[in-house]
Amino acid sequence: LAKSQEAAAKPVVLILIGGNDGDKITLQRFARRGWPILIVQGAGGLGDAILAAQARTPEQAAANPILDPDLNEILDTANICPIAVGGSVDDLKRQLLSPLQQPGDVLACAWRSYDDLDLAAVGKQSRFRRIQTSLLSFAVLAAVLAVAVSGKALPPFMMQWIHAQFPAWLIRGMQETLRIMLILVPITISVLSNLNSRFREGNKWILLRAAAEAVKREIFRYRMRSGVYAVEQCGQASASSKLASKVQDITTNLIQTEVNHTSLPHQLIEDPKRQTFLRPEDYLPQRIQNQMEFFVDKTKDLYRGLKQKQL
Repeated sequence: LAKSQEAAAKPVVLILIGGNDGDKITLQRFARRGWPILIVQGAGGLGDAILAAQARTPEQAAANPILDPDLNEILDTANICPIAVGGSVDDLKRQLLSPLQQPGDVLACAWRSYDDLDLAAVGKQSRFRRIQTSLLSFAVLAAVLAVAVSGKALPPFMMQWIHAQFPAWLIRGMQETLRIMLILVPITISVLSNLNSRFREGNKWILLRAAAEAVKREIFRYRMRSGVYAVEQCGQASASSKLASKVQDITTNLIQTEVNHTSLPHQLIEDPKRQTFLRPEDYLPQRIQNQMEFFVDKTKDLYRGLKQKQL
């Protein structure tokens, strides 16, 4: 299977008990495909040599470097997990079955938490931008009204033309309307400013977005089975329990902020592609590609806006 690539999409795990130099080519093929290699400790042969070389400190490695290029490639690229003969049966079962297991309900719950946080962050961002845009627009309007009411906005000959073309009662009505608007606009600005300070939509947007991205980071680390979710890192605690604990920590920390006064909206997204483990070649399109497209679109919009201004 490692030679023919027929099982490229199938979960495969290698158990090495002892072994000799002739097994290095098989280990290299497993390492290049990212398949896990479980080595039984104490069985001697190539397996113990690999574990001993892997356990060396940097000082020992510098003093006694490994000259075998095949062994160096295995140590650098392989996903190696030692198996203790006298270890826990549950740990051994988890290590053997982890390449075959599918994500359970914990991953679905983590995705639901991300979806809710993401939707809430988008809503808070939209409201924050609307308030900021309204404040800027009313500030500009207040300045225009102040100049218009002062009577210095137009030159004298235009004022004379206006008085000649329109009746006096209409001009007085327009002036009164402008004065009333000049009073109401600053009041509106004060109300919007107080609302912005009271509800702090901008701060809540940042907190919700940070929590959503933190949950998403843990989800993809779990789906890639990397870091604390790797087979060799999962001892007594399974990867699913670690993911649930991480998501709980993120949401608990979020609740302790000012977001605890906000109700989160709910949305249901059914996407079977999100409920699977990932291979290295699947990580880039699912994790990075949408981020790249988002910033590329933003850059294109900015460039288009600058070009229109120049024209």
